[in-house]
Amino acid sequence: MLSWDAKVNGDIYKLPGGNLAGSVGTEYRRESTDYEPDYALQQGLIGPYNVSQQLHAVRDSMAGFGELLVPITGNDFKVPGFNSFSASAALRYEDYSDVGDTGVKPRVSFKWQPINEEWTIRGSWAQGFIAPGFFDLYQDPSQDFVEIYDPSNKSRYQPENAVLTIGNPALEPTKSETWMIGTTVEPKFLKGFSANFDYYRIQQDGIPFESAQYIVNQWYNAGGYGNPANPYGGNATPSGANPLGSQVDYDTSTGLITQIRNVGPVNTGARLTDGIDFGMSQKLETSFGTWILSGQATRILTFSQENFPGAGSVDYLGKFWGPGAVLDNTSFPEWRANVTLEWDWKRFKACVAWNYVNGYEEDTTQQDFAAEDSNIRSIEAYNTFDVRVGYKIPWVEADLMIGANNVFDEAPPVVLSSFENNYDRRVADLRGRMLWVSLTKEF
Repeated sequence: MLSWDAKVNGDIYKLPGGNLAGSVGTEYRRESTDYEPDYALQQGLIGPYNVSQQLHAVRDSMAGFGELLVPITGNDFKVPGFNSFSASAALRYEDYSDVGDTGVKPRVSFKWQPINEEWTIRGSWAQGFIAPGFFDLYQDPSQDFVEIYDPSNKSRYQPENAVLTIGNPALEPTKSETWMIGTTVEPKFLKGFSANFDYYRIQQDGIPFESAQYIVNQWYNAGGYGNPANPYGGNATPSGANPLGSQVDYDTSTGLITQIRNVGPVNTGARLTDGIDFGMSQKLETSFGTWILSGQATRILTFSQENFPGAGSVDYLGKFWGPGAVLDNTSFPEWRANVTLEWDWKRFKACVAWNYVNGYEEDTTQQDFAAEDSNIRSIEAYNTFDVRVGYKIPWVEADLMIGANNVFDEAPPVVLSSFENNYDRRVADLRGRMLWVSLTKEF
């Protein structure tokens, strides 16, 4: 990636509540990808005999943005209940050479201190975007021998002629809206204490969606082989229901799906997630050093996704989704947390941390928790502890640090439906206890 940017910012005018400030700028980026798998991979000569094609792509993008901060109360102008109140507004526009422009995306926010600096309330609303990646846009036909569940005969197998994946040059950027409201409390009568509480809500639309299993499910729901006009059948043409056309080939003599082709992303996914972030910290100064006890936790309240309009929303929260799911080999625990105790005295420092991910469920039959014979199994919570100690070496003023991650060598909880390795790589580490040492010198 090659990029340049230019920005001007600073105070514009002094108001009774503080300084009116602003910023304007522009950016340019050139992104390129050159992916060249070797001959054996391109010809499918290496097990499990999936074919990987080369990809060469480039695009340019230009962006412009501006932001304005307006202090309404504060400094020389205060009113009851509004010791300090400020608002900001920002705009951003970006144009891509391959997927077009994103439109003007706004963000507005406020910061409010009703009484004094001990209590702050903040909030924001913003629109955003994510441009599709090069592989989603331009991938040449590649084959993958993935396992699918065939609801027509209730069996699981790999189509003998593979799953053929492609890119979709017609993809557009994913759009989003984000809301946040939160507060921070730092009371003077509790010296060194701070607590925060934040609620967030994110809605995304136009998410690129691609799944061989979903295509099979839609093909089956539309009548399978018994429907000659099936929009997901082997002779189908592109339609509103299926923009990519011909997909599922079925062999009537064996009763098996032989190939799924044109498996490519389309801008049909919609996702909603919201949650709460908690944080608390207490700093204590003593004759034997400074102690800081802090903790953070996140509670996800919702994580749901609809892949096609009318397909129904899938609740991902509190579950592990195995191979075949849209968000496959991925878990969505409801709770995550960590607590740390830090100590700093003269040239010494130390820290111990507790990391926690709560348990969730899996469908060991890999049928997305939806089939009558789905076997639902509980997965244990995952707890690990990290420690580190350090010393600033005199004369050279370098920091020596020694530590251990997962000091008790906690094994990852068993996840039977995980692809290849029977554990959840997103939340757990198969390596167990890790010892490390570092030496840092700043100049």
